[in-house]
Amino acid sequence: MEQDITDNEQPASEPQNNKCVNCGSSWIEKEFSTPLCADCRKAFIKFPIPPLIKIFSVIIIALVLWGMTRLPDNISMGVHEIRGEKAFEDRQYLTAQKEFKSVVDKLPDYTDAKINFALASFYTQDYESFIEQVNELEGKMIEDQSLYNKLSDAMTRMEKYVPSDSFLVLRKTYADSAGNIPLAEMQKFVSANPDDEYAAIFLASDLFNNKNYKSSDSILSDVLKKDPDHFAALSLMAALKRESDQFDESIAYCDKILSLNKESVYAMSSKCRTFLKLHKDEDALKLAMEADKIIKDDSYNLATLALIYHFANKTKERDEAMAKVKKDTSATRYLEFANDVISNKIKFR
Repeated sequence: MEQDITDNEQPASEPQNNKCVNCGSSWIEKEFSTPLCADCRKAFIKFPIPPLIKIFSVIIIALVLWGMTRLPDNISMGVHEIRGEKAFEDRQYLTAQKEFKSVVDKLPDYTDAKINFALASFYTQDYESFIEQVNELEGKMIEDQSLYNKLSDAMTRMEKYVPSDSFLVLRKTYADSAGNIPLAEMQKFVSANPDDEYAAIFLASDLFNNKNYKSSDSILSDVLKKDPDHFAALSLMAALKRESDQFDESIAYCDKILSLNKESVYAMSSKCRTFLKLHKDEDALKLAMEADKIIKDDSYNLATLALIYHFANKTKERDEAMAKVKKDTSATRYLEFANDVISNKIKFR
């Protein structure tokens, strides 16, 4: 028979809510859901936070705030680096150089960015920037083995673009005030130093200037057999083939340079001059304007534009381009050639 439960009786399993759950006092504050006496509730409310927790919290907040202020810069540097890597992969080395320079300017101790900036500078033939970055990398730990190998290769190749100690002695001994070395002495030196590619290019350039295209071609061909990607040899070959009326070969050498660096303004401008020789004036103008977008007012390209405008009878545009070239004191040779063509001193076509 079931037993009734009266109002004065409770089942054994029902919790007792008339005592403080902390100290057992019967003086609880009934208006709250958790049974606590006034003293215990006050103690819990004022529970002290340990000093170490407070310090740690302050540090975390400070780091978060610092990170928020640095976030735009960090994102920007990341974008520049990604763009630089993409441009490098696409062989657009001028763009890569600009992007990595932006990173290095903000993060001068970022080794990978410095290496990529140096490599891009090498391919744009900005040897001053290349050497500067290499010097700053001296003694630094390079963890990326691939980047290390690429930098080592570029440093080895760089030796071909600077005069050797023995060549400097030759120049000091024989060069005149204009830096010219007697042709016979140059030929003798190159014959005795067949691995000195800088001296070989120097001699080939002298022979080219004296219109001895056959001998110049022979020397340049030997250099390119050893190093098919030699920038200076390819550039001189493009001009030599143009002056020898071997226009297809001239364009092929320009295209070879552009396959190594798609943003080589010099190669683009050289190709424009070959187009002019072929009377492809519209093609020449289009390509020269593309080059101008890559490097605004490059002196060699400006001189080329002056020639294009000259043959198109656009005197105003020609003279404006020539005026800009005159402002560049290092572009005397470009200016003289353009003037000689314009004045019919040189028959260009």
